[in-house]
Amino acid sequence: MLHTKLNKPQISNDLLLRSQLIRKLEDNSHLPLILVSAPAGYGKSILISQWLEQHETKYGWLSLNQAMSDSSLFLTYFIESLERCSAIDWDDLKDLAQQYHFLEWDTIIDLIINKINTLNKYARLILDDYHLIRNQEIHQLIDAIIKENINYFQLVIITRHDPPLQFRQLRLYQRILELRMYDLRFDKNEINELLKMKPTVYFSQEEVNELLFRAEGWILGIRMMLMARPVPKTEGKKVSFDYLTNDLDILIDHIGDNFSPEFFRQIQLCSLCEQFNKELLDSIFSFSFNESGGANNFLAQLIDSNLFLIPTGDEFSWFRFHHLFGDVLKRRLKIKEPNSSIHFTFI
Repeated sequence: MLHTKLNKPQISNDLLLRSQLIRKLEDNSHLPLILVSAPAGYGKSILISQWLEQHETKYGWLSLNQAMSDSSLFLTYFIESLERCSAIDWDDLKDLAQQYHFLEWDTIIDLIINKINTLNKYARLILDDYHLIRNQEIHQLIDAIIKENINYFQLVIITRHDPPLQFRQLRLYQRILELRMYDLRFDKNEINELLKMKPTVYFSQEEVNELLFRAEGWILGIRMMLMARPVPKTEGKKVSFDYLTNDLDILIDHIGDNFSPEFFRQIQLCSLCEQFNKELLDSIFSFSFNESGGANNFLAQLIDSNLFLIPTGDEFSWFRFHHLFGDVLKRRLKIKEPNSSIHFTFI
């Protein structure tokens, strides 16, 4: 077992304390589930770490990776993290990983739930990077835990996109707190507070407004902008945000590795539109791939991936990409296909 997977992220002094969000988390600390779901770079793990440091409750932290989609390995780490967040002895269940091939999965779930139900003091378990889990058995276990009426236990799931769990009943009875991209983004006041922590960096309010528009509160984009400007600006020279998209190429490469080349090219083509819906995507795919009717599946996968996608209407049928994310996609597509007429067809 790699015990570093059981450590929460360290908090550095240059991070802005998210006081309002921490207060909201603490006000909902009695709920069985907190879901923090947003794309990369919105400070999800840092926010939960700040909350844990501000309010002392016994907790366990498990940073998941793809290997932990194996049921047996997941059980090993899961039981260890449960023991860390509780005041009870878990020795009787530490052999579950070895018994995995001999016991029914439903039996294993019952054993774990019954053990958690013996808690007599509040405990909290954080599952970080839950989007890396691709095992239905593990989803079934987590579903069973959050559905049961377990006293003194709270589960916190941090993920880049919503896991295939059954949230409907929790939402119906207001037993879940959900924090998403809209909740986590920096506002203008927070950007100004962050600037106060960096005395060598100067932005006029006009530039702050431009940064807020381009970054749309995306914390990683804002921090990258501040890091790229370590000295005061030259008098009368307005800041250029063009280089910021260049620095995001590594992130785009990482994102692209998780999708098929065809799906990622479809994403790039979508970025050429100020906004798009199913009908427009059908037209684009028909033109570019000589096929139609695939927009429904594409949109469903795009929404499920939570890939910097922003609804533009109340009916949840029109969408656009985050400004910076869309800018990088367009620039990279034009570099890869400089002579393609599609750049002029759908803009």
